[in-house]
Amino acid sequence: MLSLKTTWDNLDEMKRGIDSSKLPITIQDTLFLCRSLEIRYLWVDSLCILQETGPDEPYNTDWEGEAARFAEYYQNADITISATGAEDANEGLFLARPGSTLSTRPYNLTCRAEDESIFPITIYPATPTWMPEIEDSALGRRGWAVQERLLSTRTLHFASNAVF
Repeated sequence: MLSLKTTWDNLDEMKRGIDSSKLPITIQDTLFLCRSLEIRYLWVDSLCILQETGPDEPYNTDWEGEAARFAEYYQNADITISATGAEDANEGLFLARPGSTLSTRPYNLTCRAEDESIFPITIYPATPTWMPEIEDSALGRRGWAVQERLLSTRTLHFASNAVF
């Protein structure tokens, strides 16, 4: 399981560069997506904010400064990319989605009424809807992700059954 993060101990090394193969698959997928969409900058909290190891002072100072700018980051982002369907950072964005294998063709039936008249009925298959996909997801149950959902102006959700 890959879990690269910026800490006081590796800060200088992280400033010199990050080996993308050491990143969790979700971040690797996000890098691929950003490059494909020609998005030049990517902000990942675990890489951009000191994580809690080492001396308290630099961690607390960095966290307080960055947390104060969360609203600015999310509101001004071109897009917020959300791995909504993933249980953790090692599952990736591009999940096998059973919903994408469902037939989208309607079923046409001919029915007979009590008076013996015949009439057609068309049944359309159910398609995934965004609200339960997002609210019932692992990410939807994480408290720290609430600000991302509330403050982002444009979010691309990679959910378990569809992309919204």
